[in-house]
Amino acid sequence: MRKVGETVDVGGTQILIQGGLTPEIGIEWFEDLFSAIKDKFPGVQLHSLSSPEIGFIARNEGLSIRETLERLRKAGLDSLPGGGA
Repeated sequence: MRKVGETVDVGGTQILIQGGLTPEIGIEWFEDLFSAIKDKFPGVQLHSLSSPEIGFIARNEGLSIRETLERLRKAGLDSLPGGGA
């Protein structure tokens, strides 16, 4: 939250979050993170998680890509970067 706040303080409006393919981090972790950021900084756009990360989370959680994206979007995800698509 400190880094997001620092970004907002200098006029930043978008946050890129990528973390790789980490089986220990489930979808709930990202949902909690995105929701917390949006609660504290509602104007910040979350441009996060590459296509391979979305696919990995979906497989790891036993969800479809659509279900994964719907859950993350509901939590605050605004857009995906194009890397790895």
